[in-house]
Amino acid sequence: MKQLKSKFNNIRFPYVKCRMRTLKQVSILLFSTTLFAFSPSNIAPEKFKDDTDESNILRAIQQIQISGNVKGFEGTPLPGVSIVIKGSVIGIQTDFDGNFSISANKGEILVISYLGMKTLEIVVTDLTTLNIVMTEDTTSLDEIVVIGYGSVKKSDLTGSVSSLKGNKVQDQATFSLEGLLAGRVAGVKVIDGAQPGAGGSIQIRGSNSMLGGTEPLYVVDGIPIEPNEDAQGQDIGGSQNSAINFIDPSSIKSMEILKDASATAIYGARGANGVVLITTIQGSKDKRELTYRYSLNVSQVSNQLDILDGPGFANFVNLASANISYLKQSYWGYQQQLLDAGTITQLPSSSPWGTPNTPSGNSYRWVFDGEDRPLPYASDLPNTDWQDEVFQTAFTHNYNLGYSGGSEKGSFSVGLNYLDQEGILMGSGYQKINMHINLNQTITPKIKVTTRVNLTKGNANALMTNNGSTDQNLISKILNFAPTNGLNGGSENLGEFDFNDPNFLDTPIDIATKYIDEKEQINMLGSFGLNYKLAKGLLFNGTSAITYALNNRDTFWPQSTFRGAATNGNATSAKNQFFKYLTQFQLSYYKKFNKNHEITAVAVTSKENFKRRQDYVNVKNFPSDILGFHNLEAGLDFSVPINNFNETTLRSYLGRVNYTLLDKYLFTASIRADGSSLFAENNKWAYFPSGAVAWKMSKEPFIEKLNVFSDLKLRLSYGKTGGQAIQPYQSLATLTTKNYSFNGNIASGYIENNLENPDLRWETTDQFDMGLDMAFANNRIKLTFDAYYKKTTDLLMIVENPPSSGFATKIANIGAVENKGFEVESSAVVLNGDLKWNLAGNIAFNRNKVLEMGVNDFQYGSYTTNGGGQPIIFKEGQPLGAFIGFQKVKIFETWEEVQNSAQPGASVGDMMFMDHDNNKVLNNDDTVIIGDPNPDAIWGITNQFSYKSFDLSFLIDGQVGGDIYSIADMELGSNYRQWNSSTSSAINSWVPAAGVPSASWESQDGSTFSTEGYNYGFGNSNAYTARPMYNVLASAERKRVSDEYIKDASFIKLRNVSLGYNFNSKKIKSYGIQRMRFYLSATNLLIITKFDGYDPEVTAFTGNASRRGLDFGTYPLARTVTLGIDVAF
Repeated sequence: MKQLKSKFNNIRFPYVKCRMRTLKQVSILLFSTTLFAFSPSNIAPEKFKDDTDESNILRAIQQIQISGNVKGFEGTPLPGVSIVIKGSVIGIQTDFDGNFSISANKGEILVISYLGMKTLEIVVTDLTTLNIVMTEDTTSLDEIVVIGYGSVKKSDLTGSVSSLKGNKVQDQATFSLEGLLAGRVAGVKVIDGAQPGAGGSIQIRGSNSMLGGTEPLYVVDGIPIEPNEDAQGQDIGGSQNSAINFIDPSSIKSMEILKDASATAIYGARGANGVVLITTIQGSKDKRELTYRYSLNVSQVSNQLDILDGPGFANFVNLASANISYLKQSYWGYQQQLLDAGTITQLPSSSPWGTPNTPSGNSYRWVFDGEDRPLPYASDLPNTDWQDEVFQTAFTHNYNLGYSGGSEKGSFSVGLNYLDQEGILMGSGYQKINMHINLNQTITPKIKVTTRVNLTKGNANALMTNNGSTDQNLISKILNFAPTNGLNGGSENLGEFDFNDPNFLDTPIDIATKYIDEKEQINMLGSFGLNYKLAKGLLFNGTSAITYALNNRDTFWPQSTFRGAATNGNATSAKNQFFKYLTQFQLSYYKKFNKNHEITAVAVTSKENFKRRQDYVNVKNFPSDILGFHNLEAGLDFSVPINNFNETTLRSYLGRVNYTLLDKYLFTASIRADGSSLFAENNKWAYFPSGAVAWKMSKEPFIEKLNVFSDLKLRLSYGKTGGQAIQPYQSLATLTTKNYSFNGNIASGYIENNLENPDLRWETTDQFDMGLDMAFANNRIKLTFDAYYKKTTDLLMIVENPPSSGFATKIANIGAVENKGFEVESSAVVLNGDLKWNLAGNIAFNRNKVLEMGVNDFQYGSYTTNGGGQPIIFKEGQPLGAFIGFQKVKIFETWEEVQNSAQPGASVGDMMFMDHDNNKVLNNDDTVIIGDPNPDAIWGITNQFSYKSFDLSFLIDGQVGGDIYSIADMELGSNYRQWNSSTSSAINSWVPAAGVPSASWESQDGSTFSTEGYNYGFGNSNAYTARPMYNVLASAERKRVSDEYIKDASFIKLRNVSLGYNFNSKKIKSYGIQRMRFYLSATNLLIITKFDGYDPEVTAFTGNASRRGLDFGTYPLARTVTLGIDVAF
């Protein structure tokens, strides 16, 4: 017994020190409400108490102490290699020199694994020393890739699928999942969300639809996610938010992007824009792990625009006043010349330039301090840089706590995330808390159950950007508001000007701090799955899932603002609710026979019920601002409340078969039938087939003999997908409420709202894809080529009804559009010694064209400028959403040029536009295509380096071609309102060749002012922008949509740089820390572009094909530096 006791005292027990046990106990306490309710039966608290029973004593007696060293295939020690006893949670990691020591029983199996190396399994024998050499993992082609309703080996893919692992992008300072894909996947254009909480936008292989948007279908752990619609606010209708901004990016295990129809057709009605499959982190059965991540992010606006300062603005204003005087004198001088030449018989009795008797009178004078006179010198005026005042350095804190583990009987993963994000614009911010739970339990050898829960609550302090009227859009206000106004422009007399527009007098700071726009978002995604093994190779899976989303939005203009003062306070309250219930049943079958045949089959039936409700009310005339929108009943003026509710259903049946012959010839076929209640009875169902073949040419003897290819595979595919981008009940004749007078009283009733359209049917997209996968040098170099063609027919469009119908428009299936393109993806292991270097790149070309538009060969987009122009058009033979407008020829230099032009309402110094039909009338017949928002090519290059404990990575991406219609530049450069100007526009604004003559006039008190000898500092006779003139004269000419405001959106961007250090020493392990990493990263660090706005990746109206490419008060992207730590216990 003494001998037994002596051996017992020398035993090294298979759990860590007391300090580590305490950490684990604390973590169990934190998550007890979930783990003890759902955790697998064998994952029990006894793992955390001393195993001092007799069976453990006997086990310990049999243990062998094994020591050794692990090296790479080039002889380099490998730190951080995981060595785990198979089927247990007992394990260690190698130290900095690759050394290890572990106790195990004879006959047990050691599992040795390391990223990029082949996993080894070694049976424990009597050997006590192991020197292990790991070899490079050249079987990455056998990596498992998630596809719709299943998974396959990467080498067996027949469709176009790209994959991104979550651990590759954890350092990137983006708070949207969409942003993680930017520049990393061929054919995927990403615009990351800039405003806190906004999310981003993704477009895969071009745009297919006008009403359906460009966003792909997102599927999270097998559950389709619906678009998330924002509640409406002041001057802002409900807009589409990111569908997946409720997911914590750190919880992502992988994202698969399904691009061709053979991969997306399995999702039928919702696969036309591509599919993004998101798999979240699951627990590992080999070990338990407590992780903590924290990052501090410091953000600033990436650049500021070059606009006039106070002195420059004062000079610019005075030049405008002098120009008015000159134009009046020159206009009547020209009229007198015409009269003298007999061209006209008498002078005009009146004109915008006054009368013949008062040619020098100034009807549109600049008012300063109540007097009509030039602005004083700069020393007498404020000089406010509104960009400096409203943009701020923003600090964001991001916390993540996770706990995961498992055994042969089940696994669990629980995570908690808190994000506190400050915006770079004063007054904006976002706070989000998220919890996710993933549980997997093996009940019996045949029965497994899964539980998934994701809960998110977010609150945003929003600002009016991207949408809203120009005068109330904060970004427009920052750029346009006069720098000669003080910080309290609404209350300080000095520098205040009478613009006859009370809205204009809210300063940018007023809009940022006084206007209230609060958003609340609550999301819940929960699912329960049952897997039952019916027979060998035959598996049944049943899933039920609930999706709930609540969006609240409350806004308030207080009486201390000019807009609020006009109505004694103005409040709105809006709410959007969404509920979906999914039931799904799936049968999966797999069999391999005769070693040469392999078959996988899937059959699925599902039903989704959708319920949506929208509420909105607008209240004005409050006695006080004290309670704002929290006391709506105090308002005296209520709008008629808006309340909508709808319920729809989608029923689906699908099947897919994969067949492999001789591990060389691959065949895939699928069919899906979708039935939607959105369509009329005779068009509810649509069918979406697909087929694909692939040939592993590298396994043919004649290819093997070449000794060139590690892999060579040819892929061909075809498939049909669909779209149902309409609101409920559009195929039916519906009623709407209408008030009317009856017997002297107001009564309410119902009238017909629209005509029925029983022929309304699905949009359908046919897609062909041909791909070639290649690998060389034992898979160290990989190339993938894809060429595709997509044609979408039966486009759902809003069309005009005949006047006799009594209804203006209806939705109908009219039109077709095509996308065709070419993609290349590549990767290479350049170095693999002490210094490792992995290189990856991608480039994609897409061409988009409208093929048909029905009766009319064009239709304008939904956006209208302040001047009434419509810059976006859908026209046969042109790209989807192209820009249309007038072509600028030059600047009018003389009144004779104006007289002989198609613009009789113009004046000298205005822009002259091309009169294409030469009929002396400038109208829509003279407009032409002036730009295309669709890029010619998008590309990205990723470099990853590591040396011992250091790692470095950077991502460079860019865009070639693509245009932006800059409404912001139209405001800053057209010089048609009392707004500030860009410096370049001011410097290059037109003045007469002989110089501007002096202008003089009398003020109201009889004083005389003159500009004689005044040095304006601006203008030249060879100008390319219109003259400065602050009045309403010829403003229509300046508001015309034209190529003057088309900007090249090409750019090269250093999107992300990250430097990290991994601690692998024994010292940190003595504290129970398995790994620890510090990193420093920067996002949007550098950009090279000709675009003179904030960023060429404009985020206004993203995802809306009818309004893409517009730069209108866009919330700017930030340059962000991140310091983070990642610790695992």
